[in-house]
Amino acid sequence: MLVILDRLIHYKKNLQKMKVILLAFGLGACAAVDTPQGVKVAEVPDRDVTGRILEEGTCGSFCKATGYNTPGLRKCLLDEFSTDGTKDVTCVRGVCNFPQIVFDDDGDHYIDARRSNNGISQPIAIAYVGDTVNPSHEENVRQATVVVNCAREFGYKVAVRGHSHNYNNQGGQDGYVVIDMANTCHRNTTEPNMDNTGEHLIPGSRYIATVKFGAGCNNAFVIGMLDEVFASEMGALALTGSCTSVGVVGFALGGGQGDASPFIGLAVDALEEVELVDWEGNKLTASKTENSDLFWGLQGGGGGLGVVTSITFKIVQSPPPKLASARQFSLITVAQAEAYIPGSRKAELIVKLQTWFANGPKEITSKFGGAGLINGFGIQMRLLYLGSYEEAMADLQEFSTLLEDPEDFAVSLIRQTSSFAKLMGFFYCFNTISDMAFGNEIRWTNPTLRKDGDSPPTVDMCLELGLDAELCLEEVQGFIPSGPTIRVLKATSCFDPDVVETILESARDQQSFLNHFGPNKEVNEHYFESLAPFLTPGLPQAWSSYTWQAHKYPGINIPELEVETWTNFIHNTEDQFQTVFANHLNHGAPTIPKGDDTAYPWRESWTLTGDGFLNDASLPFLLQDKAYDDASDLWAYWNVPGTVEQAGWERLYFGNNYERLQIIKAKYDPVGMFTKPMTPKPAVAMKNEEASPETGKTTKNEEASPKASKKSKTKGTKSDKKAKAV
Repeated sequence: MLVILDRLIHYKKNLQKMKVILLAFGLGACAAVDTPQGVKVAEVPDRDVTGRILEEGTCGSFCKATGYNTPGLRKCLLDEFSTDGTKDVTCVRGVCNFPQIVFDDDGDHYIDARRSNNGISQPIAIAYVGDTVNPSHEENVRQATVVVNCAREFGYKVAVRGHSHNYNNQGGQDGYVVIDMANTCHRNTTEPNMDNTGEHLIPGSRYIATVKFGAGCNNAFVIGMLDEVFASEMGALALTGSCTSVGVVGFALGGGQGDASPFIGLAVDALEEVELVDWEGNKLTASKTENSDLFWGLQGGGGGLGVVTSITFKIVQSPPPKLASARQFSLITVAQAEAYIPGSRKAELIVKLQTWFANGPKEITSKFGGAGLINGFGIQMRLLYLGSYEEAMADLQEFSTLLEDPEDFAVSLIRQTSSFAKLMGFFYCFNTISDMAFGNEIRWTNPTLRKDGDSPPTVDMCLELGLDAELCLEEVQGFIPSGPTIRVLKATSCFDPDVVETILESARDQQSFLNHFGPNKEVNEHYFESLAPFLTPGLPQAWSSYTWQAHKYPGINIPELEVETWTNFIHNTEDQFQTVFANHLNHGAPTIPKGDDTAYPWRESWTLTGDGFLNDASLPFLLQDKAYDDASDLWAYWNVPGTVEQAGWERLYFGNNYERLQIIKAKYDPVGMFTKPMTPKPAVAMKNEEASPETGKTTKNEEASPKASKKSKTKGTKSDKKAKAV
């Protein structure tokens, strides 16, 4: 909603500039979510899924049912963590000497510690795991284990957050112990393995290495390290989302869709290994060969199975060049050729796009990723192409019908670079901290508010990055008279290779403003509260407390829709300024695995919608399409969730995989210590024969599936019903 408001305000004041911007560069919203890994439990069983009785000594107050022991929890945590910044230096969003442990009576520290970018909660304590002076994976694991053991022994549930970039504030719940993992990411503990190679999803594609990251790493850091570790000629690709501050663990646990998904697959498809601490304080490793059932559950099951301490991803190699002498990477636009076209014509062009993405040759279409939008100006696709602009045009002309009629689409080049990391560095500059960011510069980053006497407070991106002032705009960019002066980079500065290198170096610093969600408290006070006169009924009213209006509908993975569906949708939404319809394209590689190969079930989609696509007005038109019987056939993306505990969420996010996830949950977290909203609850303990976490099936007792077996339709393949997935 904030994206829409910022753009509406700017639109009213700069209409002509907006037209040029949107036609040149179709920007999607941030689909990735830094989803934390735990929250509360509803019931406490006395045995796990195998029938093993849970001994009192292992379960603390959970099994004793003695309730919370707050003094005991406080003493237990204080025995390990400092509250005065003297035991270890802890840096939180650039502020060092921040207490390692913050309790709910700690004043301003608590106010700062409890917030996320989408709300606030009232946890009993927040523990910052990780040593920022002498970082090590071993110390991260040890500290996380201490917090888990303290919480379990004294009756508290655990919520885990990576970088606080999440919807519905899932990283913190009232009354729980929050484990903050942001300080577990460091360049010295990032571990590339150049010997781990193999075949990948698209025929002929390969992964050329794996990289182990701390649980607190985020998109910006991943791209920064990709640039540092891999030479340009290697063609190294890593899957990230669109926003710099999204954490990699939550991104993967929810499925993970990004601009390079058509070639790499989802984050769960690039996942190699996960290390976590379970509810008993045990360190577990999950991969295809070790605790494989746990690994399956972590591949898109939403988390809630333990405290993830590290995560290892495959680094996939881009396709070899066809026309250029070396690998190139391009950002291009594919937009409607005519300045104005009626809604029915827009619908025809959308169908033409979706048909090619969904059914074209995967070895070609998979090289085109990215996002797109429909709004009052028409259709704009911002595409990432794994090759040169010349090669992109050749592929479009030879393998698609998109350019057969010159009145259909026009293609233009935005930027071409020698490496994927440098192209993403350009994109983060353009989309996050330039004058094309439309408010992203203070919402998805955490710049300092600088005050100089009676002058208006200033946010200055050039000062943050150590760049020459001439690279930033001088005029006020805040759009609100009482707001701060926001000096952002000129969009043209993003084309300077030295600027991109500076951004990538900043990305490798986890304490950089680029790596943290915003706004910080000072910017919030001067900027967001000044928006009050501009608010209209239906828009969020609680920004001063960092709260957004909850999304009623989640992001939806959609199949190929009929032209009539698109026509009706466009006709009934043309009065809206912006309607994002393609947040991330997910054709190609994500459609190769089957719906039950990973916990993430939706494998027959061609694109993910963004917020603004599905609402009370558009839902009826969507459900009229022959791809759907009713709303239970929708395929939702867990990382862009709707209202908390939405009716039918079990099937909406997990489809027919929900039952198997319940059994895995009961095996690895039988007391529900890490259960959070809209993640599978533990299955009821087996009375006769043990259910298999590998398959989710039982032979003599069906108590493990209280909800998921209600509807037995199987989707995920086109043999059932065209374009319907599990």
